[in-house]
Amino acid sequence: MRLFRFIVVICLLWASVADAYAQLKIVSREKLEAVSAPRLSKDSAALAFDTRHIIAESMNEDDQPVDFIYSFINRGNDTIRFKRLVTTCSCASASMDRMSVPAGERAEIRLRYNPKGHPGRFERKVFVYTVGEDLPAAVLRLSVDVSVG
Repeated sequence: MRLFRFIVVICLLWASVADAYAQLKIVSREKLEAVSAPRLSKDSAALAFDTRHIIAESMNEDDQPVDFIYSFINRGNDTIRFKRLVTTCSCASASMDRMSVPAGERAEIRLRYNPKGHPGRFERKVFVYTVGEDLPAAVLRLSVDVSVG
C-alpha cells in the first residue's frame, strides 16, 4: 500500500511540474529589448516631447479613468504624419489631437488610463508610429501605483 501511495505522489508531482513547465515561455533577449528599449525610427529625432515619462499620483482601482498629456513639437523640416499609437495594456488607450503635424508646430498625445481591476505598481507604454516607418518614432511611459478598492 505504501508503494502505491508513493507512486501516486510521484505521478502527481511529475504532472504538476510538467504542467508548470508547459506554461513557461522563453523570450529571446532581442524581443525583450525590442519592448523595453526599442530602436527608434528616423522621425524620432524631430519629435521633441516635453516629457516622455509621467509618474502619476497614486490612485485607487475604483477611481474614474484619468487622462495624461504628452505634448511635443515637430522640430524637423517636414510634416510628420502619424500612423498609429499602440499601448501595452488594454487599461490604457492613446489618441492624438491630429495625425499630421507640420514642422515647427505643437501637438498632443492623450493617454487615458483606467485603473479598474488593475491594482499594483505598473509601467504602461505607448509606442508612437509614423507613416512609412516600421520602428516606433517614440516610446512614452506612464508609471502608476494603484491601490485595491
